[in-house]
Amino acid sequence: MAFKLGDLIIDRIQMAMAEKFDGTPLYVLTQLSDASIEISAESKDTTDKDGTLIKRFWRAKTGTFTATNAMLNLNVLAAQSGNDAKLATTELPILMPKIITVKRGETVNLGTGYTAGARLTVNALATNGAMGKAYTQDATASATSFGLSGTTLTAPTDTNEEQYVVKFDRNVTEGVYILNSADKFPKTVKLTMKGLCVDPCEADTLRAVYIVLPSFQPSPETTIALGGDDTSIDFTGDLQVDYCSVDKTLYQVYYATEDAEED
Repeated sequence: MAFKLGDLIIDRIQMAMAEKFDGTPLYVLTQLSDASIEISAESKDTTDKDGTLIKRFWRAKTGTFTATNAMLNLNVLAAQSGNDAKLATTELPILMPKIITVKRGETVNLGTGYTAGARLTVNALATNGAMGKAYTQDATASATSFGLSGTTLTAPTDTNEEQYVVKFDRNVTEGVYILNSADKFPKTVKLTMKGLCVDPCEADTLRAVYIVLPSFQPSPETTIALGGDDTSIDFTGDLQVDYCSVDKTLYQVYYATEDAEED
């Protein structure tokens, strides 16, 4: 049976893949929801002496893509920052901060990433969250100092305090570092989204539909929810025209009946 143009019911975006223009994969997003594409255009009207519209001439089209990522995705965060995410390795560790709380006189290991001389502070921490006095370092813990030997820290024994907040820097070999610079902006990518849909006349068969944005630039403007019930992050941007193409493409939609999916 020949394929016929008709309606599709899109269930959801299963995933989206961003690539460089040469096809090099950059990142994959699997938690996109509420995705939409909006196309607008500029027009020039010809009217008569009374303002009656005779003809509307449409000019340049523009487009935006809007979606919500259901979780705080580090790929989205890096894409919006304009800087590539840096991955920590054994060969190239990354210096990162760490904050812990310890009880009076408690001994803890700061981990192999901590090295002698790295920044480290110890302050009293009241039960109401107020930070108290700072303590100096010594070979052993006392009422006025904390003990530090290698990577082993012993909290002060000050009887006026119950707990302490410890902040220090250490080298991490497995992790990521994302920098949002004021003078760096998101790079343009090719974004291919795979959606799941059904033909209303074949509602028992789930199929794939592909939406391609050949030239997409994520917006640097975003709101990051840091905790609470909402941990999502917006993923929006502009559809830039594929200017050197013959078709001046904004987006493309691909649908093949052979792309049946499992429910």
